[in-house]
Amino acid sequence: MALVFGARQYEAETFIEFLLDGGRTSHWSVLPLAALELTADDFSKQINLRHNDVWKVGDSLKMDTWATDKDKFDIKTLDLTGAIRSLNSLFVELAYYSQACQTSQSLLGDIEKMVELDLVGLESRSTRTIKAVKEDIQRLKSWYDGIQARSDYLTRRAEALLQTVNASHLSRRYG
Repeated sequence: MALVFGARQYEAETFIEFLLDGGRTSHWSVLPLAALELTADDFSKQINLRHNDVWKVGDSLKMDTWATDKDKFDIKTLDLTGAIRSLNSLFVELAYYSQACQTSQSLLGDIEKMVELDLVGLESRSTRTIKAVKEDIQRLKSWYDGIQARSDYLTRRAEALLQTVNASHLSRRYG
């Protein structure tokens, strides 16, 4: 069941433990929300790794030191081909996380609409459960917004690095 809602296969056991330890409500939304939370946690970790990867490429290009280097800088010492490969790989991964966040946001919106329908005709004790579910949905939406924002920022940073690589490549060729 965990796999249906987006948890990776190797995380199925973690997913079940997550459900059992979480003390969640018995509402129908517990499975999809738990899967989306586990996925958001994984995405956050992966975005942190991509963040480090973008900075490694920037460091390899000495991008942050060009303006402050007092020594003569020889652009021919840079591995531009390696940087291009790394950046292209990063673009693909960041595009995946961006699209996956949009899909998750859409799923959360659909769940939210269905939870709203649950409110019709419920007794007051059940509205507490739905209020907790709605709070979980809002928290997850915010989390995915943050992941999306970091992915977008890293994409822009990687684009700036790629522009630097392209300019360096031209400088090598014609300079």
